[in-house]
Amino acid sequence: MKAIRDFLRKILTPQTVWVDETQQGHWVQKKRMHPALRAFIGGGVAIIVAAFAVSYFWSPSGPEEPLPPVPQIAEKSDLPAPLSPDEGAVVPQQVALSPDGEPTAPLAVVPESVRPSITPDAPAGKVTPKPEEPRPTLEIKGKPKKEQPTPKEPLKPKEPTPPGRRKDYWIHIDKGSYTLSLYKGQDVVKTYSIAVGKNPGNKQAIGDHRTPVGNFRVISIEDASKWKHDFGDGKGKIDGAYGPWFIRLDAGGWKGIGIHGTHDPDSRGTMATEGCIRLSNEEIQDLKRYAYRNMRVVIEE
Repeated sequence: MKAIRDFLRKILTPQTVWVDETQQGHWVQKKRMHPALRAFIGGGVAIIVAAFAVSYFWSPSGPEEPLPPVPQIAEKSDLPAPLSPDEGAVVPQQVALSPDGEPTAPLAVVPESVRPSITPDAPAGKVTPKPEEPRPTLEIKGKPKKEQPTPKEPLKPKEPTPPGRRKDYWIHIDKGSYTLSLYKGQDVVKTYSIAVGKNPGNKQAIGDHRTPVGNFRVISIEDASKWKHDFGDGKGKIDGAYGPWFIRLDAGGWKGIGIHGTHDPDSRGTMATEGCIRLSNEEIQDLKRYAYRNMRVVIEE
């Protein structure tokens, strides 16, 4: 059995050969079937073609037999006169004529139950069919299937809505005192400790590690729980560098400025960021409840 398997594997495995396709000395490698397999396939195709040619060109055919004559249909003219409505009506039967013109047996006998009735007032030769009786319908009674209730997804717990309208809230950031104050109108609601840019003053260029100063607005609130960042201190990328949320600001053309959490809450109260405003993860989670798009954010020195 092993020898047979080895033989079949050798026959069925394509072989790599060098072929000069252009006949100019440009040899390339091609995979070809085994010669024995090609011969077997070619022989099988030749046998099929030869069998088809023999059956098509040399099949015996005898003389065609003439088709039988088509019987002519005629209506009996010597039928008895129709009976009265009480006795029933005789329906003219159709008979078939032989090629010599002699009548043969009737083609079909119409049952009494389906013969048309002749009404007394109807003109001669005109029949009125009986109205069809309605067919009985079979009603299948059964208990209706109860609809299976669709499983509902568990509801996510909603964050508590802050009292009052969201549009009444706005943010004031004081870089000098490292505080972020949440206002409702003119009243301070909460104050958080923050960290700001490593360098003082208003932002002048990309990468100068300054927190911009001015009147800005919130453009998006993004899930930053899986974000990483390399602070260039040799520790590589840090997981959770931005905490759970990143409140992105439209900071007068400066991109990447926002209010977010941190992996290093002890840095609050210092100049430690690359330009953003940094809170603890618990405080950014609390601030996010009040934040909304187009929320006013004022940053001062």
